[in-house]
Amino acid sequence: MSLSEQSSQDFQKSVARVGGVHTITRFVRKFQSVDTGKQYFVKPDHNKLEYRQYKVLADIGMAIPDEIIYLKETHELATLDMGDPFYELMREPEGMFRSFLVAAANLINDFHEKISGVTDLDEELIRINPSQSAHPVANFVSRFIDRNSMASNVFLNKPEEVDIGTNSVNRSFNELHAYVMSIIQDYEEKVQDVVSDCYEDTDIILGDFKPENLVVFNDRKLVTIDPLLSRGDFEFDVTKFISRLILEGASPSEALDFLKIYDGNEELDEDVYRGFSRRELINLDMVNILASYMGRALMGKTNYRLIHNLCNQSGIANTWRGALRKS
Repeated sequence: MSLSEQSSQDFQKSVARVGGVHTITRFVRKFQSVDTGKQYFVKPDHNKLEYRQYKVLADIGMAIPDEIIYLKETHELATLDMGDPFYELMREPEGMFRSFLVAAANLINDFHEKISGVTDLDEELIRINPSQSAHPVANFVSRFIDRNSMASNVFLNKPEEVDIGTNSVNRSFNELHAYVMSIIQDYEEKVQDVVSDCYEDTDIILGDFKPENLVVFNDRKLVTIDPLLSRGDFEFDVTKFISRLILEGASPSEALDFLKIYDGNEELDEDVYRGFSRRELINLDMVNILASYMGRALMGKTNYRLIHNLCNQSGIANTWRGALRKS
């Protein structure tokens, strides 16, 4: 048995049983409320775009749409919520975090291999949709150049004084805001130079590959929920996953361990997509999501624990200015 297979089995043995679904960790403290209309609630309408995307996953053996939708409707589907202290929850038992990375790497490699053999997909399913987060370049343009996002517009027009928490949280929020704005300014010209070429991308990506969208299903197989199938590049799935690990509390070095497992290539500064490196794609995803969540916090939606968690971390300067940004 290979190390990868053994680690996947160790991970699956560690998960907890919740109704008909195993959560990705046995330390989840809060489940999604599917009866309030949050993102994990889906009606079984075979004509809905989301259902049809699940059907694509089912056809390649990676999801069972009817069962997943049933579990959503019966409140039996439990996942990590955005902002839960994911990394802290994955610390025990020892080795569980790495086992999770192995299982996730196996899943995305399997998806990329299987989806590459599918040639008859409905174009509506895989179009580049700037209103979604699947394509980081198109999303960046939609948020920061075309200004199509209300939350991101609030972020871009942040008042000098903010009041989202304690004085310490407010100071950290301003620090993080300044950093994100600097990244946006650094990348704006480069993004505009390549955005028209994005519509020639041929890879089909999962689109929203991140820890809170992974569950272990009845047969103890790791599966994904909430797909955002899109034309793009396989690197988008990989770099988004790393970005979200860091946002959930993993250190950059721990999150980047995913690259060793995924393809063995730890180089962050090589061109992997139209002049963008993995480091830059990670940063694009980070600023896309942070602008949205920070904008919502400025709008008074202080239930976004992700922002408060980040702004309470003593190591925020090292996380954002150090390991990911090229000096």
